[in-house]
Amino acid sequence: MMPLLIPIILILLFGFWLARRRSGIWQKVTIIVAVPIGAVAGGYCGSTICNHVMHLQGSGESHDDIIPIAASAMAGLLIGGLVLPLLCLLLTRKKIDQAR
Repeated sequence: MMPLLIPIILILLFGFWLARRRSGIWQKVTIIVAVPIGAVAGGYCGSTICNHVMHLQGSGESHDDIIPIAASAMAGLLIGGLVLPLLCLLLTRKKIDQAR
């Protein structure tokens, strides 16, 4: 359980660090909420893609196949938990006045 908690804590700290870069409360909340949403979506997509690829290869029917599915879910969790907050950080920046 502990190896699973360390990346989750690091991703949450990364989200809080990104949220400190914005001044508005709704911008901060959007970035912080994007961390678990991105992690869940990434973990689901990673495990589902791995499961479908394994079934296409003719495997995926035994209990030994849970290790690659869990590993791809962890990779998707890490990628989704990092990419979605970065995307929210880019989308919440203030517009530069074009009249200058």
